[in-house]
Amino acid sequence: MSWGAATIYTIQNRITISQRMLSHLCRTLQGLFLNVTVYVDVSGQPDEDFMKLVSSPILFTSHGSYATAALLANTIQKSFTRMFQSPSQFSWTRAASRS
Repeated sequence: MSWGAATIYTIQNRITISQRMLSHLCRTLQGLFLNVTVYVDVSGQPDEDFMKLVSSPILFTSHGSYATAALLANTIQKSFTRMFQSPSQFSWTRAASRS
């Protein structure tokens, strides 16, 4: 059985491809959101990263379970913040429809 020409991806090749994709994504986001600074930090611990995701004002994530959990925590944190800032004006129905 012949598989044809196979591309061999070394670890360095994969890192280079990933860095190029990340760079392209950052440039695209900066082009779409002109007054936004796109910040990439790869040096944090998992707990730090999770808190950054939870407390970010705008959150772009993938569909993985880690990102989904952070997205839920982010949405809940914002809802509680709004509720405690003006409890008499808070509506659980409106909060749920914004998520």
